[in-house]
Amino acid sequence: MRQPHRHPDDETTPVQVPPQHPVLMVTVLGVNPEEHPEILHKVLARHGQRHRCVFVLDHDDFAPFLARGVALEYLTPLDLQAQHAALMDWPDYLSEKWMLLQLKWQPGQIIAYGMTADRFLNLSRAGRDNGL
Repeated sequence: MRQPHRHPDDETTPVQVPPQHPVLMVTVLGVNPEEHPEILHKVLARHGQRHRCVFVLDHDDFAPFLARGVALEYLTPLDLQAQHAALMDWPDYLSEKWMLLQLKWQPGQIIAYGMTADRFLNLSRAGRDNGL
């Protein structure tokens, strides 16, 4: 079983942020999962004491995020959307899900590592429109 990669300065204790802190939503879309621990470390070191950080991923390697006890959300990756295109209208589903995530978390700020949510949704639409 693969062990999760840990950043050398990473603590093993989950982050405890009071719920009254403003939400910082961090999209990590289209990013190699090997970079997730470093991104997580940087975001929490810079924003973790003042914000409740919510990470939005398009990869199912949640281990580094779960180890730190942060909130996370998942958007179906582009390759799986193409593979399962017949199941549903992915762009409409994901656009609605993105809107619902913003309503749910009410982030004060959204930052992106990798592509922005808008770019991710546009690529999803382009894939549908091109029959991918």
